Amino acid sequence: MKGTGRNIGINLIILAIYTIVSAAIVSQDHSGYAGAGYGLIMMTLLAIHVAILLIIGIVFFVRKDREKGKMYLISFCVVLLVGFSACMGGMQAM
Repeated sequence: MKGTGRNIGINLIILAIYTIVSAAIVSQDHSGYAGAGYGLIMMTLLAIHVAILLIIGIVFFVRKDREKGKMYLISFCVVLLVGFSACMGGMQAM
């Protein structure tokens, strides 16, 4: 699977960017609900990100390009795993 590492890396960089942006936005909130706000923002962004990856993966499978389909489904799993962990960890830290 040529290019899988690059694809996963790009998606993880995208995940890191919106994780940092959401943490910066929520850090301005000094109430006791900053963790919940961070969790809601991250869950929404993560859901959009993994939905796009899943749809792209399914489209490649339908078009009979199994290699690219597998690549996007692996990226889907990695981003979902890392993103969910970042979401839960960030909620505890805020």
